[in-house]
Amino acid sequence: MNAQEVINKFISKGFQLNSDSLKFFTENPEKIDDFITELENLPQKPTTITKENVTKFLETTESEIKIIEEFPRQNKVLTTNEVAQIYQNQFDRIKKILSNRIDLPNSISINKISDKLKEFSIIARVSQIDGSKIILEDLTNQITVTFPNSESDKQFLIEGEVAGFICSNTERGLQIKKIIWPDLQFKKEVTKGTGKIMFSNTTDEKLQQSSIKIFLGNEGLFLERDSEIKKISDPCILEMNGVRIFVSHGKILEKYKAKLGDTAAKIILNLARKRIIFPPKSIAENFVLEEIPDIFVVDSFGEAEAITYKGTTFLSLGDPNKKKTAWIVDLQTRENVKIDLN
Repeated sequence: MNAQEVINKFISKGFQLNSDSLKFFTENPEKIDDFITELENLPQKPTTITKENVTKFLETTESEIKIIEEFPRQNKVLTTNEVAQIYQNQFDRIKKILSNRIDLPNSISINKISDKLKEFSIIARVSQIDGSKIILEDLTNQITVTFPNSESDKQFLIEGEVAGFICSNTERGLQIKKIIWPDLQFKKEVTKGTGKIMFSNTTDEKLQQSSIKIFLGNEGLFLERDSEIKKISDPCILEMNGVRIFVSHGKILEKYKAKLGDTAAKIILNLARKRIIFPPKSIAENFVLEEIPDIFVVDSFGEAEAITYKGTTFLSLGDPNKKKTAWIVDLQTRENVKIDLN
């Protein structure tokens, strides 16, 4: 295709080219159709195509996306020792995170607790919750503690999770004063990349605003790029141009609706604060989120919602049977745009 043919094609669509963009498309005519499609989806269309327009297009269409972590669960029958080893690994990994918390000073193991200690802190697994009584355990022993009736954090406790506990030794026995979760570290600078990515709970034909799409549905997760679709692991962590993205269908989160929130975004946020992504008693090697992704995306139930917490974005697509929804995330600005597809 020569230069005049390129000019004519753009003019027929209502666009003009400057010298830089004309040179690029004369040398790369195979990119013209995709570029024009991208332009036609813009709310504000440029009349003259510049080098900046071409650069932004290339950042989107030539984005690098890859799976960097998967979370396989054990399908085989494990021995008692193998299960114990997995639980110990999980405990050790969260304990390492909690050990850096300045609000959990001088924590001790359970076997070091004595009547002389009026206040102490421990890192322990929640073994059992029975009303106001809670059994905590570490690798040395277990204790029974109670919650004051005024303590609201109790509702967020899940059997099997590991957390820090500041306790006091009272006449009524051992009581929890405060719970310290591993939580997310505040990000001084929000991680940014280039390009855009779309997440949707439907494969609606209207979805033309992004060349990279993730579909979340009952049949699993699917990555579409340049009209090529492939199934990916659920859940998994993707990386696109330096931004880490956790993606899951979210059905596994429904059991937490009574405790952790009424939308998938709220629940995955609270699980991320605990640094866990599966039910704590599940047999999953990669149970702990030692490094928090930049974006979490889930669906399955509730309403579509966007939450930002300490520089991390949590998106839920909601129940696809009630509303078909898509989110477009601009990785350069980290802005999220919701699209109602009903």
